[in-house]
Amino acid sequence: MKKRYSLNFETNNESNEFLRCLWSRLRSNYGNATWLLNPIKLPKKNYVNIGNIDLGEISHSNASTNVSCTYSKKGCLKSITFNNSKLIDKEKFESLLDKSINEAKKYDSFKFTFNYITTLDNFIIFHYYPKVLNKI
Repeated sequence: MKKRYSLNFETNNESNEFLRCLWSRLRSNYGNATWLLNPIKLPKKNYVNIGNIDLGEISHSNASTNVSCTYSKKGCLKSITFNNSKLIDKEKFESLLDKSINEAKKYDSFKFTFNYITTLDNFIIFHYYPKVLNKI
């Protein structure tokens, strides 16, 4: 199975938000997302091979899914491709992949803000270094 998704993002921010959300949605939908990063960039072809992702029980136990992308200009995703020839259940795998991509395209709906409040131990010491020290 080799599946390519057209994205055509026009800004670096859109591309980054999409990818952050996609990794989250893959983990949520498949129940696992373990990476073997092996980035290879071919600038003349506007191509980046990100590496391999293990998406758990649905994919073959010995074959992770290769993830690569193309870009139109620096930082702007044009497409993303998933490739795995040893799937256990191809239909279910593709269905979850489609779902993850579609959810990630709506990354704004998955953003949320939270507050984290904690107390610090009395033994923690904060040091202040004035900017004058930066000149040394």
